[in-house]
Amino acid sequence: MDEDNHIREFTMDNSGQGPLKILGLGDISLYSELPKNLRFHQGLDDWEEGWVQKPRLTARELAMIGLTNFLTDIPDWHIDIFNDKDIAIWHEMAMKNKLISEKAWEWCLAELRDRARLFRTTNRVLALDAGACVSKSDITIPQPPRESCARLSRNCALIDPSLYPLVYGKTKALLDGGKVGLNGFSKSYGQGITTEIPRVHPKGSNVAGAAYGLKNSGVPFYSDEDLYRWSTNYQ
Repeated sequence: MDEDNHIREFTMDNSGQGPLKILGLGDISLYSELPKNLRFHQGLDDWEEGWVQKPRLTARELAMIGLTNFLTDIPDWHIDIFNDKDIAIWHEMAMKNKLISEKAWEWCLAELRDRARLFRTTNRVLALDAGACVSKSDITIPQPPRESCARLSRNCALIDPSLYPLVYGKTKALLDGGKVGLNGFSKSYGQGITTEIPRVHPKGSNVAGAAYGLKNSGVPFYSDEDLYRWSTNYQ
């Protein structure tokens, strides 16, 4: 698929009721992307829609978001945030992070108190408040489903994906549809069609070019004073 027209509308289907249609299998390219108005907005590439975080979050701002997200997971946080004794304990814990200064703590404290007042009426709190926002709540999902999910997560026989990876050109898949059930699954051994190897776009990272650009811009390689750093915790 041409790299310039990989953004298009498509429908994925792994129900087994018809041909398999997922990224990299069937007639959908591994590099296909939905138009931005049909996919989850994120701050890395959605420039036109205004969802981008600009300027990017600094390491300290990410640390503050992480701290407020952690504290709002504590039971009755919206009550304890107005209790001096609990605040002192949280303050001592927060100061162990070198990125949290006294001014940063005071900002987080004021923001948490504002969120606590809002939490009493909405029963939700922002876990990520930046160019794009994510909120969390303990009561949005009814109690019975939450209890069922909690019971299911206690005993899980997990299979490491690295034991049975998808290898294009070797792995067989039911491209024409069908399902493999738990009963009699051994009868399905050997069925399926060998997956094709997707054509890789001739596009790579130009490390040498980036280094040359930094050098010509006058920014020393050892200095990040004017640069922003991303954290993988929120990507």
